[in-house]
Amino acid sequence: MTYRSPFRAKSRQTTEYKKKGNWKLGYHTGVDRVCDTDIILVACTDGTVTRVNSCGESYGNHIVFRTDDNRSILYAHM
Repeated sequence: MTYRSPFRAKSRQTTEYKKKGNWKLGYHTGVDRVCDTDIILVACTDGTVTRVNSCGESYGNHIVFRTDDNRSILYAHM
């Protein structure tokens, strides 16, 4: 499956997958990206939004996206 950026404008990665030092698991369990100019997010691949929620300081406003190949993707800190 091919994944595309959730941003329409150029973005940059701020934290890599499995970066050492996560406070709970010992490593970062995702990839963090930021875009300074585009506030509209798009789906990174074909699928369905399964949850929209707010979770205080841990994830903030976030959604869970289920891909057509049955993977879950979390868009957090929005």
